Amino acid sequence: MSDADIVPIRIDSSASIAELHQRCMLAADGWAEPGLKRLLQADAAHGFQAELDRSVVGFVLAFAAADEAEVLAICVSPELRRQGLGRKLLKALERSLAARGTGCLHLEARASNFSARELYAKAGFAETGRRKGYYSGTDGLPPEDAILIAKVLSAAPTTESF
Repeated sequence: MSDADIVPIRIDSSASIAELHQRCMLAADGWAEPGLKRLLQADAAHGFQAELDRSVVGFVLAFAAADEAEVLAICVSPELRRQGLGRKLLKALERSLAARGTGCLHLEARASNFSARELYAKAGFAETGRRKGYYSGTDGLPPEDAILIAKVLSAAPTTESF
């Protein structure tokens, strides 16, 4: 497992986070740094970043409203995947949101993103629906479905560490 530190997401990391998002997502879906900075400044923004040797190597960002939240993105540097870093980021987010009274965490994933769907299933999320043709097709491929996923959060204290 990666030795990265999990810390609250910081606005001064917006350029690094935007670059990581571009590397992790299809180029057309990646965030530009100015827009990301505006997202991070919103009161509803909530997230964590993973730092290794002073570099951002992963992050999770969600928006919270009332007693629900939606994960906007979770990204881990490709060379550090499958080492538990995504799980650590997601767990930090879940704990923090539950402590704030958030009852349910929602997200969506491309139907073809099997590694993300596996991460969410192992973390206790359940598929709740499907948006047909939600993602634009790329390179001549047809549009792709979005799988809707959710988890009920518990405010119960836990002794598990990050």
